[in-house]
Amino acid sequence: SAPGKRSAAPSITAAPAGVAPGPPSRPAQQNFRSLERPFNFAVTAPVLDQIVFQGLPPILQRNTSASVTDPYAPLGLRVGTLLVFPNVQALVGYDTNPERTTLQSKASPFVRTEAGLSVRSDWAVHEFNADLRGAYNRFFQNPAADRPDAVGRIGLRLDASRDTALGFELRGIIDSETPGSANLTSRAQGRPLTYLYGGTAGVTQRFNRLAVSALGSIDRSNYDDAQLGNGVVLSQRDRNYTQYGLRLRTGYELS
Repeated sequence: SAPGKRSAAPSITAAPAGVAPGPPSRPAQQNFRSLERPFNFAVTAPVLDQIVFQGLPPILQRNTSASVTDPYAPLGLRVGTLLVFPNVQALVGYDTNPERTTLQSKASPFVRTEAGLSVRSDWAVHEFNADLRGAYNRFFQNPAADRPDAVGRIGLRLDASRDTALGFELRGIIDSETPGSANLTSRAQGRPLTYLYGGTAGVTQRFNRLAVSALGSIDRSNYDDAQLGNGVVLSQRDRNYTQYGLRLRTGYELS
């Protein structure tokens, strides 16, 4: 783009040659709490494995305009007091191992279609953020590897007072398991879907430079049944579980 002009949409980064983009395979019994970042609502990468805690909860940070933090950030669309950042993109390529397995896999050209929506509030107090993304991978010569994936996060911060803030978050993932993974028999056909979702609520109190946060969370993991090569359906209900958490965090601002 010309110097001095700001981009109106996020840039699109192509995937490495021979590899379809999307969430990488991981053990199905992954600890869902690794996805939890209670008060930092901005999703900076489409892969939830990359979402981790980053320092103290920014629940006490007041809103700053995107143009202040990054003068070349997308401008978005203003809807009332909200900034909306929609995006749609498509990618075509060739994948030598579309099923992400150590077993024999048929290479195939593919097309990945993805749509996303980010929302940021522009309020004097309180804060609302949402990041939603959904995609579908279509493999023309290996339909068994076709799969959707989605990730979403919605967060709300309520400033009860100058030094007290309440935070709420909802999050979720739709992903799929790879054939031959440690938690799925090699006889399974296709890629059974997995659903991980949960929420967090908490409060942060600031005492001058000292901040104390109390957080409670609940996360649920559900696994679709798998179909074997002989047509038998393998139930995976025994793998479904709910996880509860309670956390107390203390931080001190040095500068």
